[in-house]
Amino acid sequence: MTKLAFFLLICAGLMPVVLAGCSGLQTQTDYDPSVDFNRFQTWDWLPDPPKDESAEQQVDELTHRRVRTAIKNHLEAKGCSQNSENPDFLVVYHGGIKESVAMTQTRDAYKNNPYTEFDWSYAYTYQWRLGFLEIDVLDAGTKKLAWKGFVEAEVKPTADPEEKTRRITKAVDAILDKFPPGK
Repeated sequence: MTKLAFFLLICAGLMPVVLAGCSGLQTQTDYDPSVDFNRFQTWDWLPDPPKDESAEQQVDELTHRRVRTAIKNHLEAKGCSQNSENPDFLVVYHGGIKESVAMTQTRDAYKNNPYTEFDWSYAYTYQWRLGFLEIDVLDAGTKKLAWKGFVEAEVKPTADPEEKTRRITKAVDAILDKFPPGK
């Protein structure tokens, strides 16, 4: 196989990974359509659930503070104020890291002359760590889930603290840009 053919084969195999990295964050949201979100002006934190010590990939304390700060800043920018005495809605988040695997298969036929023909098939496996974040909003009066948003993104373990903060803020903003629904 010529060097050019090999280079093109590698590029074709890596293209989905490169394009996925360039795309914006894809969020998913869901909500209860019977809830009147116009009355949600004040909020507070739902107490954190107890930590599952058996979980391998828990959110560390620094990440926890970054996520909470990003949520607080975003809600304040939307005009919602934190009120622990009488909130309209409660906020809690869940997050962590999981291992992900993807496989790409390519096929290449090489015809040198009419008497010789080679057929190759290549499989490439990619592994990465995927961080996930879900933000839940509960009606403070009923304690029922009113809205939730979710995002996943590749974890950059070598990122410096500023980059980690920027990436977490971007993920939180991508989720909460869709809260409240219809606005």
